Amino acid sequence: MKRPSRDITMLQVAAILAERSTCARRRVGCVLTDSQGRVLSMGHNGVPMGMPHCIDAPCQGAKYKPGTGLDLCEAIHAEQNALMFCSDIMKVDTCYVTVSVCNSCCKMLLNSSCKRIVFLEEYPHKEAKLLWKKAGRLWQKGKLPRQPKEVIVYGLTTVLDGYKTRYIGQSRTLDSRIKGHLDPKKGAKGEYTKVKAWIVSREKAGYPIIITIIKRDATWNKDEIFFIANYRARGFDLLNMTDGGDGGEMPEESIRRGIEKRKARPRTEKELAADAKKSSSMKKLIEERGGHWTKGKKLSPEHIEKLVLIHTGAKRPPSVGEKISKANKGRKLTEEQKVKMRGPKSEEHKDNLRGPKSEAHKAALRKPRPRKKKSHKRVIGE
Repeated sequence: MKRPSRDITMLQVAAILAERSTCARRRVGCVLTDSQGRVLSMGHNGVPMGMPHCIDAPCQGAKYKPGTGLDLCEAIHAEQNALMFCSDIMKVDTCYVTVSVCNSCCKMLLNSSCKRIVFLEEYPHKEAKLLWKKAGRLWQKGKLPRQPKEVIVYGLTTVLDGYKTRYIGQSRTLDSRIKGHLDPKKGAKGEYTKVKAWIVSREKAGYPIIITIIKRDATWNKDEIFFIANYRARGFDLLNMTDGGDGGEMPEESIRRGIEKRKARPRTEKELAADAKKSSSMKKLIEERGGHWTKGKKLSPEHIEKLVLIHTGAKRPPSVGEKISKANKGRKLTEEQKVKMRGPKSEEHKDNLRGPKSEAHKAALRKPRPRKKKSHKRVIGE
């Protein structure tokens, strides 16, 4: 395991101190060290001693944005607390803080021996940076290493389904994953999945989706595969189209840094020329196929099976219906096409048209379908 640098260690300590803050607007932590990296003092922002905490009884400054309404704010800043409890301010070499200093704290630190400010997030007061650099001191932005997020295996259900889990998934960012599920427009592929159609139907019927946590601190892919198999074996009618384990592995920290560096650096002439060549060849291929990328392209049986599974039971969006009607407008069908559209497509189709095969099928046909409620809303102008 790689040993963290002194700057990263002290910034992590400052971040933990910020959790002790009682400010309702922003939590800040500060660590002051000497030239040898030893801690001289620490502090976090909060109200003076003996006063009610702002998180319990917000002060007048709590409603203002960070960097504004400071005269109404009752909190003492983290840097101020650290300087007040420092035994010797002329030994201070570096100030580690989660948020860069404001104008007042900058002036106080300038009156000490502090040579460097290392922070994680920029404060709105830009004048503080100019003042600090004017004094010939170092203003440095730090960065903490990205921590691997906890893997959560979750389930989706509704009251209409009797609280029985209908879908199982995994995520490291559960909030954004759930938003993706609940937003019918999010993700082009997501519009046609069974779970998306199920969510839309339940929302329209007035039954909100309930999210349940099946397991925290799970193993990526392995636990998802296990729980999908387990729930199916117990008789749960899951909407998952696969057995799970389709999520890609998260790359290591070194690989992610390499990707970020490559994205940040300007592209070379050789790379730009290669991109242009690739783009021109793609355009040529599309032109050869009559303006359609997939026209004339043969699909494998596995690909066709996946497409059938995706589209089965899914409602077509209105936009797709409009495009199809536009394309077919004024189009004349041949006699062969009309026969194909009217008649059964296969022997299996013929058997299905003749009648039900099993008792379960008969029972399903006898079951009365729910009628749609007629709207009695009065429309103005009718």
